[in-house]
Amino acid sequence: MAIGSTPASTPSAHEGTPRATTAAARGGQAAIAIRDVRSVVIDPKTPTRIYAATGQGVFRSEDAADTWSAIDTGLPKTAIVTLALHPVELTRLYAATADGRLFRTDNAGAAWRELP
Repeated sequence: MAIGSTPASTPSAHEGTPRATTAAARGGQAAIAIRDVRSVVIDPKTPTRIYAATGQGVFRSEDAADTWSAIDTGLPKTAIVTLALHPVELTRLYAATADGRLFRTDNAGAAWRELP
């Protein structure tokens, strides 16, 4: 299954999380397999903006999880295991990789840099 829109007959095991669909991709927008999502962050001032850490990198939705775009410029090609959103600077996020590295973006994921 992938994050997107849930068919009415599909039960959700993740109440309160983004909806799920079986579509692999729509119109060039990425879909995210639920089994690959490691962390989800919702922007408190713009709740339609959602970030997801996955086994394939970081994705962002601007439309409440209907469509997703990869935001991985500067990130390594490895699993991202967790995300954190700065409590004041809402375009600043931190991403931790499966191999223990920490990355930061100050522009909502447009570019990432590794922290020492």
